[in-house]
Amino acid sequence: FVGGWFDYHLEGTVAGFRALAETSRLLVGPWTHLLWAGRGAGADFGPDAESDVDAMQAGFFAHALADAEPPNWMADPPLRLFDLTRRRWRLFDAWPEPEPLALHLAGGGRAALREGDGRLDRSPPAALSHERFVHDPWRPAPSVGLHHGGGLLDRSAVDARFDIACFTSAPFEAPLPLAGTPLAEIAVEAETASFDLHATLSLVLPDGRALAVSDGMARASAGGLLRFPLRPLCLTVEPGQRLRLSLAGASFPAHAVNPGTGADPLRATAAEAVPIAYAIACGGAAPSRLLLPAG
Repeated sequence: FVGGWFDYHLEGTVAGFRALAETSRLLVGPWTHLLWAGRGAGADFGPDAESDVDAMQAGFFAHALADAEPPNWMADPPLRLFDLTRRRWRLFDAWPEPEPLALHLAGGGRAALREGDGRLDRSPPAALSHERFVHDPWRPAPSVGLHHGGGLLDRSAVDARFDIACFTSAPFEAPLPLAGTPLAEIAVEAETASFDLHATLSLVLPDGRALAVSDGMARASAGGLLRFPLRPLCLTVEPGQRLRLSLAGASFPAHAVNPGTGADPLRATAAEAVPIAYAIACGGAAPSRLLLPAG
């Protein structure tokens, strides 16, 4: 299996490998779909990103179908993931499922209005509070970077919108390697028949740029604790860098805008749509948190 961190088929590629893990191999680079070059996804990922996938495939098929000697790379562990920040490959014997690092959502009530108000903390807030924002279906929050187009792009200007609640960690003091599938557990309430919740994980650099590295979404008909995976990733958070989780009611045009009425978003018209008010619970019995595959 061959995939890219910015390929829209990434989740299916990883799922295929995991379903056949005893007999398969997986290579995931800093690439878009069918573009195995080091400069094709919004940044120069260095010489290690110029993987000769065509030659690797030819060697594999010669071995599997024509009994040729296995190519040298087949002696390596079966899982090869490219670290987006260290710009080098990491090898694994199986899909990484480390004990997750939990970062809890917290804030002073203005996570959607004031940069720095929403936080990702190692401990949950002692008391229950809510972060609120309103999704406008006629002015939906846009899709930025990743597999939606452009690759590793800065979304700091989008995060400044009033309809996106942002939760940012303190700068890390030591390197934090991440590899695997992040998981979002968000306690959310909305008073409409249906709503979407879109989550984007970004790496925030010291100069303020927020580079989107993963995202995911959930569609719900009732409030409560939404638990959903984000796109797989592999990177190292360096000292001085931060992580940010951005929550919104839309990611358009990557996903059709939920009208909030229970109607199919692919068939509903804009005239049918209604605004949706969100309340994200921080702390309390079911605190909202981000679970990171650290290790």
